[in-house]
Amino acid sequence: MRDQTSGSALFLLEMIFVIFFFTLTAAICLRLFVSAHLTGKESTRLAEATEIAQNLAEEFRALRIDETSSFYYDEDLVLLADPEAEGAAYTAVIETGREDGLLSARIRVSDAGGEIYSLSLLRAVRKEDDR
Repeated sequence: MRDQTSGSALFLLEMIFVIFFFTLTAAICLRLFVSAHLTGKESTRLAEATEIAQNLAEEFRALRIDETSSFYYDEDLVLLADPEAEGAAYTAVIETGREDGLLSARIRVSDAGGEIYSLSLLRAVRKEDDR
């Protein structure tokens, strides 16, 4: 009778260790999944801001933007016509300046959390562009 009680106690103790081990493993895995999710969201945010800045840089280099301007984009990176429109997920500001025959620009893309990405550019000013 004594051996059977001792065996039950050992089995119960072993089950407690197994449950503790699985709980600890589950907590570690959950933490890793949450971290991966947050990293993925931050990566998406940076990729979208980079795309907006590159598009504005191409417009600047193609001579379509030559003054300080602000642009507003929704979550799908669609340019919003009305700056006061609700649902602007990203704000892009391009600040321009002239010095020594060059037109410089600084593009800053931000969202509600602050500035995400910035890009600096220089473009030569042609005689017919110089006003």
